[in-house]
Amino acid sequence: MKVPGSSKKVQRRRVLGLLGAAGGLALATPLLAACGAGAATSAPTTAASATGATSSGQASSAASTASSSAATSSAAASVGATPTIPAALAPITVGGTGGTHLQIWWPYGSKNLTVDNSATAFLKLHPTWSAEISYTNGYAKFLTAVAGGTPPDVYMPTVDVTLQYAAKQILTPLDDYIAKDKVDMQQYFKAALLSIKYQNKTYGMPEHLDVYSIYQNDRVLQSAGMDPSKGPASWDDFVTFNQKLTKKNGEDLSRVGFIPNWGSPVDTVGWLQANGVQLLSDDGTKVTFDTPGGTEALNWVATQLKQLGGLDTINKFKKQFKAGSGDALAHDQLGVELMGVWDIAYTILKIAPSMALSQWPMPGGPSMSGKTLGYFVANLIVIPGGSKQHDDAWQFVKFHSGPDGQKFIQTAPGAWDIACIPSVANDPAALQAQPWRKRANELMLQAQTPAVILSPAGDDVQKAMNTAAAPLWEGKQDVNATMAQMKQTAQAALDKYKPQ
Repeated sequence: MKVPGSSKKVQRRRVLGLLGAAGGLALATPLLAACGAGAATSAPTTAASATGATSSGQASSAASTASSSAATSSAAASVGATPTIPAALAPITVGGTGGTHLQIWWPYGSKNLTVDNSATAFLKLHPTWSAEISYTNGYAKFLTAVAGGTPPDVYMPTVDVTLQYAAKQILTPLDDYIAKDKVDMQQYFKAALLSIKYQNKTYGMPEHLDVYSIYQNDRVLQSAGMDPSKGPASWDDFVTFNQKLTKKNGEDLSRVGFIPNWGSPVDTVGWLQANGVQLLSDDGTKVTFDTPGGTEALNWVATQLKQLGGLDTINKFKKQFKAGSGDALAHDQLGVELMGVWDIAYTILKIAPSMALSQWPMPGGPSMSGKTLGYFVANLIVIPGGSKQHDDAWQFVKFHSGPDGQKFIQTAPGAWDIACIPSVANDPAALQAQPWRKRANELMLQAQTPAVILSPAGDDVQKAMNTAAAPLWEGKQDVNATMAQMKQTAQAALDKYKPQ
C-alpha cells in the first residue's frame, strides 16, 4: 500500500524539526504526568518503571516515564554513550523463523506483559513470523529512528504525542486498512474514538484506556458521621469534606478531606473543563478559556488551597505519602480525591486490600451546576510512515486493538488499565478477579472529557497554562493577572504550531 509522506527525506526533515524545538516532543510531559502533563503527582509510571510492574497503564498514564526515558536517551546520545538497559527490560523476541519480523516498541521504560502476551497470541496465527518487543525506546529515540529511516513497525504513544506525530506527517493513516478489513469502530468505548483522528484521518487504533474519577474512603467519611453512599454533587461538597474531615496537629495537616492540586487531572486543564470551559476554538487556533467560568474555576482552586493553609502546608502533608494521593487515601489520611484508575490497583488496594472504596464521576463547578463529567486518557497503537512493512504491521495493530488482543489488557498480574472494547472490559473473569472494575467501567462508559488538550500543540499550551497559574496557587498573584498571563503565554505556545 502506498503511504503518504513515507519518503525518507521528507521523514527526516519533519522529524528533525520535532527534535529541534526546545527539546520538542522528547521532553514533553503529556497526559498530566499521570498520563503525562506536568501537574499530576500520583501516576504509576515512574514507580512502575522502577519496580518492573507489568500493567500497560504505565503508558498512557505514563508519559512522565516516556519523557524520562526519552530524556535519558537524548542525554546519552549527546555524549556518545549507550544507555544501559536493565536485564528485566531487555528486548525479547517471540515467534517463529523464516517469515516477517516485526519491531514493536513500547516507549515507557516498563515491562509490559500485555504486549508480550498479545504478540505471542498473534504470532500463533502466523507461525513463521516473529517480533522483537522493546520497552525502553522513548520518544527521542523514536524520532531519531524515524529521521534515520529505521523506525519500528509498531509504536504505542499517548494520544497527545500521536497528534504531534500526525501533524508532522510521520505516521501512516489507517483509514484504508480499516475500510478494507471492515473493522467495526463502533465496538469501542466512545472515549477511545475521540482522539484517534487528525484532520479527519485516523492515525492510531485504541490500545488501552484509563479513566479518572473521584475515589472516596468510605471509612473516613463514616468516622465523621457522613453518608458514604452519596458522592459529591458539586464543588461545595468538596468544601464540606474539608470542613468535616480535615484535622490539624498544631499548624500541620494530619488529615484532609480533599486537596484540589493532588491526584490527577488537577491542573488548569482539568479544573477549567470541570467548570464547563472550552479551552480552544473549534478550529484549534485560539485559546478560549478567558471567560467568567475560567476565572471562577481558577479562583475556586486558589481559595481552597489558601483555606488549607497554603502550598507549603499542603506540600508538607503530601511528603508523608511516597506513593501519592492513593497512599494517603489508603492510610485514612485523605477523604476523597480525583485520581486515575491505576491508583486503585497499583496503590490503594495494595496498601489496604479490604478498604471500602467508592468511585464517583467528577461534579461540575458553579458554571456547570448539576452536571458531572469523566476524564479519560487513551494510549494508541500506530504505524510509523517510514516503516517498510505497513501491511504486516497493520495485521498486528488490528489484532492488538481488536477483541482477541484487548483481552490481555486486563489479565496481566496487577493490571489496572481498561480494555478499549466494553464487552472485553466487562468480561466476567476480569470483573471477578478485580471487582472494582465493574464501577470503573461504568464511569469509563460516561467519560468524554480528555485529560489533555487534543491538539498537536496541546502539551505546550498546557505547560504554559500551568506555569502561569503557579503564582496564583502560591498566593503571590491575583486571579485576573493570572488569567491574562495564562491567555498570553498559552496563545503564544499555540501560535508556534504551524500545520503542515
